[in-house]
Amino acid sequence: MRFSIVTIVWNNLSGLRKTAQSLREQRRELFEWIVVDGGSTDGTMQALGEFSGLMDHFQSGPDRGLYDAMNKGIARASGQYVLFLNGDDILLPDVLARTEQKLADEGCGYSLIFGEVALLFSNGRVRHRKVLPPDVHLWHRMPTSHQATFISLTDHRLIPHDLSYSVSSDYYTIAKIYQNRRDNVLLLDYEVAQTPIGGASFTARHPLRMLRDHHRIQTEVLNVPAVIKWASLARKAVAIGAIRIIQTLPGRA
Repeated sequence: MRFSIVTIVWNNLSGLRKTAQSLREQRRELFEWIVVDGGSTDGTMQALGEFSGLMDHFQSGPDRGLYDAMNKGIARASGQYVLFLNGDDILLPDVLARTEQKLADEGCGYSLIFGEVALLFSNGRVRHRKVLPPDVHLWHRMPTSHQATFISLTDHRLIPHDLSYSVSSDYYTIAKIYQNRRDNVLLLDYEVAQTPIGGASFTARHPLRMLRDHHRIQTEVLNVPAVIKWASLARKAVAIGAIRIIQTLPGRA
C-alpha cells in the first residue's frame, strides 16, 4: 500500500515546512510526496535541499489555478490513493499507518475514504469535524475536507478536477465519483489532518462563487430538487455568517 501525497504551494515556504514536518512523522515507505509549485519567488526553490529524502517530485511553473495544479499532481502520482495536503496543512501522526491497517482489515478497493478533520481558525480555536455520511449530506456539502479525503487514483484520473468550478471543484470530483461508486466508500472514525480556515475554496472568502459552484453541482451532478437546493442555500448562508463570527472571537489563551 502506498499513498500519493500531493501538495500545492505558491509563495508559502513556511507552510510547506509545516506540511513537511508532519510527513516526517509518517512511515516513509507508505507514501510518495509530490509538490506542485506555482512559480514561487519566496525562496522555495532555494530551500528544496531541506526536503531531501522526503520529496519525491517537485515541479514549478505557471498554472491556471489551484485545481489545474492539483490535476498536474494527479498526473505524477503512482500510489493507490491520492491525498491533497497543501501548504500549512498537517497530516496527523501515524495516520498513514493507521489507514493502511484499516484498509487491510476492511479490504482494499475503496474509491473514496473520508476521515475526520481538525479546522484551525485564525484566532487559534479548533473545531473537530466528524465525517458526515455522504448518502445523507452530499446533496448539501462535502462529507469532510479534501485534506481528510483519500481518493482512489484510478477513479480520480477518470474524473479529474473540472476547472470551470473556480472554488469548489473538489466538491464536484467527490460528488461525481460518489455517484458512480457509492458502494465503495469507507468512513474513518479518526482525524486525518489539521487545516487552517482560509483556503482558496473557503466559503467565507468567496461566498458567491462557492454558491454558484454548488448550485451547478447540485443541479448537473446530484440532481437535487429545487426546493432542497434553496434549503441548502439558506443553510450555507447561515454557516458563512457563523464562521465569520467565530473568526472574530478572542483566541484561546
